[in-house]
Amino acid sequence: MSDPDSWPLCGHLRILAPPACGRRIVAPLLNGFEARYPAIALELLLSDRPADFSADHIDILFSHDRIVQQGIAALLLLPVLMVSCASSAYAQAHGLPQQVGDLANHRCIVFRSPRGQIQEWEFRINGFRQRFVPFARHTFNDADLIVRAVCAGLGIAQLPAYQVDDLLAEGKLVRCLTQYAPEDGALYLCHPYRQKAAARLFAVYVSEAARIGAQKSTV
Repeated sequence: MSDPDSWPLCGHLRILAPPACGRRIVAPLLNGFEARYPAIALELLLSDRPADFSADHIDILFSHDRIVQQGIAALLLLPVLMVSCASSAYAQAHGLPQQVGDLANHRCIVFRSPRGQIQEWEFRINGFRQRFVPFARHTFNDADLIVRAVCAGLGIAQLPAYQVDDLLAEGKLVRCLTQYAPEDGALYLCHPYRQKAAARLFAVYVSEAARIGAQKSTV
């Protein structure tokens, strides 16, 4: 493979990411990429809807699902742990579930996708992945609204760790059902095989940033 720094350093990139991922993972990387490649224009779109690379002119897609589509490559960027959590106030008032089945007695907060489906919660029980849709007291189609609802003490939600790590560290949220947490979540960078030079540069840059971030997290 040729040196990325020898590729053309101009162009326009249209990047699509889920809103929470875009705000917390993708957007913080843009300043560094722009500083290195100032002639590449960046357009970051935030949406949970399915991507149509051709119709929407998408160059880069960030996805929690590995896209299996002809002509599309999916690069594993980093593992994503799904965290079941509630506010400290909720835990004091209602307790926390000790078993997955206990969720039936708790207030659950769920996500509705643009296709109208409720996102399943995932757990690993006796070594096997199990998925189910909990009975919900609150449903939102925006992940950040779910985080706000959890912080407000409205119930329990299952969210990517990158959305709630800071809140957990501050003690505003507490984990539950940690022994059943699935360990095989991931974030993928997807792009057409025939990609722009600017897209290749961006993929290399983001992959390197993810590798450095993973190394720091293990120190």
